[in-house]
Amino acid sequence: MLGRVFEGVMAPEHRRASGTFYTPAVLVDRLLDAALTVILAEKLGCTEAEAESRLHEPGSETARILRSITVLDPAVGSGAFLLSALHRLAASGESAGSPVARKRRVLQRNLFGVDQNAAAVRLAELRLWLSVIADDPNDRPEQVRPLPNLDCLIRQGDSLFDPPGLELSAGADRPDEDLVAELSRLRREVIVATGYTKRSLVRELHALERRVLDGSLEAAERRHRSAVAECLQQGRALDLFGGRRGLDGHLRAQLSGLRHSLKRVRQARRQLFDEGEIPWFHYQSAFADVFARGGFDLVIGNPPWLRSEAIPPLVRKQLSGRYRWWRTGGTYGNAPDLAVAFLERAFELTAANGVMAMLVPAKIASAGYGAAARHALASATTLHFLDDLTGTSKADFDATVYPLALVATRSR
Repeated sequence: MLGRVFEGVMAPEHRRASGTFYTPAVLVDRLLDAALTVILAEKLGCTEAEAESRLHEPGSETARILRSITVLDPAVGSGAFLLSALHRLAASGESAGSPVARKRRVLQRNLFGVDQNAAAVRLAELRLWLSVIADDPNDRPEQVRPLPNLDCLIRQGDSLFDPPGLELSAGADRPDEDLVAELSRLRREVIVATGYTKRSLVRELHALERRVLDGSLEAAERRHRSAVAECLQQGRALDLFGGRRGLDGHLRAQLSGLRHSLKRVRQARRQLFDEGEIPWFHYQSAFADVFARGGFDLVIGNPPWLRSEAIPPLVRKQLSGRYRWWRTGGTYGNAPDLAVAFLERAFELTAANGVMAMLVPAKIASAGYGAAARHALASATTLHFLDDLTGTSKADFDATVYPLALVATRSR
């Protein structure tokens, strides 16, 4: 109900411009179960049929695996997929404690979400809180334990674009292991903290995230300086006749781009130092402990569907420079949907042998603009499920849509 309310109160033009549409709960549950089945089959070394059976009748080994997995929705919206994951993991991944205690533990360590829309982030938090409250046997408010603090798990930010200068450096340098362990510990404490203790821990957590981000920016600055020096060295190299090669058009353009990126990294470091705040969302800083393990075990969601012609020209240019699957040079009406970029981003955020499960436009399977995505999926992943849902009722989505459900492992 809350998901439909959120989308119902949005201005129609904003809803269309952001590609925001409610995902039917039955479809959310089916996609999540298919993804968890693949994870269990991989980790238990059994068939997917056996893994599905174990998911619905969990034993201790299944519970152990599900307790440890990290789940991300990079376009969390009103939280439909995280809500479904909360119910499933609390039912399947835990054996001890009351239902409300199990849900609190899942929220403390398993679920993550990101969205540009601040209202969506708050609503996702509300839906998760209400799920916890629904199972609480206490009928007096003062007897209910304080709700978990979810603002360090459900973050407002842009999943598609990294901060300036960090676009090509994600994962290249991992922060110190002690720093990562401390960040993970602090986040778990913040989630259950209250009062003055919470305020103090939040300050510590933000300071630690700033340290992690500054380390990433410093590493990016070193890489850019090294790349600039390499370009200059190539320009000074001798050609076959003993003269200096000089900077040809390609090298000159490359050097200009590197210097521009280096300038942006240095500006970002100064901004971080001067303001003492992180001015943008950065996955590797906010969730450094997850990326120390290689990424998320499951990236799931229904990202915005937005035709290329509806995307501002500047954003289209940024997407073309950032996402290889999106870069096709298609003509008007045959250019990529924004969901293609989200699909590639999901692949990047998924750990090796992890699973991505996405609802995307069915045209990706046949249109020319989907060729790069199809080739990448066929050559770099193991496809487990492809379900063309074009027969799904218009009433289910409150829009005319032609979805494709895709579940793939990030392994050849």
